[in-house]
Amino acid sequence: MGAGTGPPCDVGSRRQGPVATMKVAFLLLWLSLLPQPARAPIPCGPDLLGPAEVGGFTRGIGVSSTILHGESEERDCAYVTQRYEGKIVITCDEGSLNITTEGCFPRRCPTWQSLTVKIGEASVSASPINTIASGALEWRLCRNLDTLYRGKYIMFCNFGELSVDTSRCATQWDPMDLPPWDKRSRHFSLGLVDGAVLMLGGLGDAGPLREVWQWDPIEGSVEGTWTPTKKIPPWSGRFGIAAVRQERESGEQVMIFGGNDNQNRRDVWRWLRHQAIISLLLEESNATGTQARDCAISDDVLRCHAQQGVSGRKWHLSHYLEESTEVHLDVLHDAGPGGVPPGAVGAGAMVIAIELDHCRQIFRAEGGSWSATGCTGVQPPWARAEEAAIRLGPHGAAYPGQQRQLRFFLDRARQEIVLYSDGVPMVPPGAAPGQLGVPVGGGGCRDYGLTMRDENDTSLASCPNAEPPVTKMHLRVIEAVVWPEARIALRSLRVKAPAGYWQPIVDAAPWPARSSHSAVGLPDGDILLMGGVGESGLLNDVWRWTPRQCTLLSDMYPLDASRYALECIYPCKASPLYGQWYQLRNAPWAARQEHAAVYTVSGAWLLSMRSSFWEVELRKASKMTSGSGATTAISAPCHGRASGSSCSRLLPGSLATGWHSSAFLGLARPCLKPSSSSVALAATSLTARSSAASRRPAKTKSSLAVTSGVRTRTSRIGVAGPRSRPEGPSPQERSLRP
Repeated sequence: MGAGTGPPCDVGSRRQGPVATMKVAFLLLWLSLLPQPARAPIPCGPDLLGPAEVGGFTRGIGVSSTILHGESEERDCAYVTQRYEGKIVITCDEGSLNITTEGCFPRRCPTWQSLTVKIGEASVSASPINTIASGALEWRLCRNLDTLYRGKYIMFCNFGELSVDTSRCATQWDPMDLPPWDKRSRHFSLGLVDGAVLMLGGLGDAGPLREVWQWDPIEGSVEGTWTPTKKIPPWSGRFGIAAVRQERESGEQVMIFGGNDNQNRRDVWRWLRHQAIISLLLEESNATGTQARDCAISDDVLRCHAQQGVSGRKWHLSHYLEESTEVHLDVLHDAGPGGVPPGAVGAGAMVIAIELDHCRQIFRAEGGSWSATGCTGVQPPWARAEEAAIRLGPHGAAYPGQQRQLRFFLDRARQEIVLYSDGVPMVPPGAAPGQLGVPVGGGGCRDYGLTMRDENDTSLASCPNAEPPVTKMHLRVIEAVVWPEARIALRSLRVKAPAGYWQPIVDAAPWPARSSHSAVGLPDGDILLMGGVGESGLLNDVWRWTPRQCTLLSDMYPLDASRYALECIYPCKASPLYGQWYQLRNAPWAARQEHAAVYTVSGAWLLSMRSSFWEVELRKASKMTSGSGATTAISAPCHGRASGSSCSRLLPGSLATGWHSSAFLGLARPCLKPSSSSVALAATSLTARSSAASRRPAKTKSSLAVTSGVRTRTSRIGVAGPRSRPEGPSPQERSLRP
C-alpha cells in the first residue's frame, strides 16, 4: 500500500450519523405528541391562613382540615367577632384560600334570649316576643314586668345584646299629697268623663258627712287639686250612698240613691256638672193677686183666669238656683172670652216679674207690645210703679191668643235682662249698638256714678250719687199674673241652673229605704239598684228605673208617679226626668251590703268575700251569650282575700238578664212587648246550655258587673233568649240557694 493509501474510509458510518440524528429527533417529536400526564393540584392544609374581615374586625382564618383545590368549607362569622352571625365561606384555589364574608350579618336577639330587668323593687327576666334584628326594637307592656306599673317599655337589640328602656313605665299607684278633706269611710267616689273624681258623703269621726269634693287632674301631671263644691249639698249628710254617672243631652250628671244619715233613706237626687235647663214644679208655687179663686193645674198645665181681680202664681227659688242665668216660660196669653174693654187701664195684661236680689223687674205684655219697669220694691207686680215703663219692640210681639216661648237672659256682667219672645229679642227703642236688654231697675243709668255718653260724646244720662239696684243679681222669685178679663195657660217654667246644682228627683222612691247598696247605669239610660241593708236587714232585691210612667191615673204628675212602682197594665208615657221604678225578681245570691256594681262592655263580674264553699262551688267565671244561654267556663282572675274570694263573669245578651245561680231575673225593659230575643233568662246547667249552642244568636255589647263585700258569694248575671221553663225552681236552683 503506498503512501497515498491508508485504511479504507468507513463511508457507511459517515452516512448513518445524520440518520441517527433524525431518528432521535423523530423520537423526541413522537414522544412530545404522546399525552402528557396531568399535574397534581395543590391542596390547602389547615396550616394555611387567610385574612377574613367581618364588621370592621379582621382575623386570620383557615380550614379545619386539608381540603382539595376547588373545595369549600364554612366557618361561623362569630370566629371573627361575636357581634355577627352567619357563615364565612373558605374555598381552596391551588393552595390558596379564597375567603368570602358576604354571609355575615349583625347578630339578632332570639326569643330564647333573656335579660334581667329591674323595675321598682323587683327584678324579673324578660325575653323578646319575636326575634329582634340588630338595631331594631320591640315595645312591651310595663305591667308584664310588674303589675303595679303602667305604660310601655322598649327592648333593644344591639349585635345580639338585649337592653331595655323603662323610663316610660309609671307606677299604677302614686302617692298623693294629703287631701284637705277629713278622714272618712263608707263614702262613694266615681270618675267623671274628663278624669276628674267626685267624692260624696261618708262617715267621719263626728258622724255622717254632708259634703261633696271634686278632684281635678293637672294636665301633664299625676297630681290634681281637691275643691269642695261651691255650696253644701241640699241632701242630708250620709254614708252608704249608691251613685251612677250618666251622659244626657244636658251634659254629664250624677244620680245618687238613698244612704244613711242615722236612718236609711230612699230619696233620689241629680247632680248637674254643667249648666242645664231644668223644670220647676208648677204646683210648688204660692197664689198671688187679688182674686180669691186660685189658679188650677190640669193636664200638666197651670191655668189662671182673672175675672174679679188679678190672678197668678209665685215661685220662690232656693239659694241653690240663685245663680241661674235664664228663665224660660211656655205660655199662652189669652184676652178671655169677653175681650179687652177699650181704654181699660191694664185690662187683659199679662205680667212676668223677676226678682233679683231685692229688685223686682216687671215685664208687661199689653196692647200687643212688651214694656219693662223696675224696681217695684215690695209692691205687687200688678201695681203701677212711679217710674215710667220702657217700651220694648217690636210691636205686635205680645198680641194675645198665641202660644209663646219666652226666655229671659240675666246678663250679670252688664246688669241687664234680655227678653226673647219666640227667639226674637225685645230691644228698647233707641238702644245703643250691642244693647239688647233693659237695665235692671228700669232706668237709663248703667254705670252708676258716671255720665253715659253716645258715640258723639253727647251726655245721655247721669246718675250722680246713685247706687246700682242690684249687686250679684241673685234670682229669688218668679211671678206670672194676669189682669181681669185675661187668662194664661203656663205649660212649663224652667230655669238654666248653674253648674253643680243638686236637683231633687223623688223624696220617697217605691223601694225600701236602704244604704250600702249598689246601682249601675245601663246603656239605654235605665238604672239597676240592688241589695244593701234596710230596716229589715240585708237585702237581695233588684229594682230597675226606666224613663217611663205607667199609672192608673194618666194625668198623674210625673213627680207623684215616681213615688209608685211602675205598673205595666196601665197606659204608659215618657217621663225622662222622674221615670218610675219597677221591681224585678229577687236575686238568687245571698242578701248583702257594701257590694259594688260595674257596667262593662266585656262582661259582668261578681267578687265575693264570704265562705270557701261558694268560692269552691263557683270558682270559675262563666261566659253566657244571649238566646240559647250556652256558656263557656273561663278561669277567674280573682284570688283569695280574707276568708276567700271568687268572681264570676257574665257576657251580655239581648234585652233580658238573669243570674248564673239559676233563678230567673227578667231584665227586659219594663212595659215593652217582648220580642223573640227578649224574654228572660234561663237558669240551666252547663250541659243544658252547651247543648243549645247551635241556636245561639249574635252577642251584644251589654254587660254588668257586681262586686260584693259583706255576706256574699259568687254569682253572675246572664242574658238569654226565650226558653220554656217549668213552674217552680229547678233542682239546680234549689241546690244553689243559700
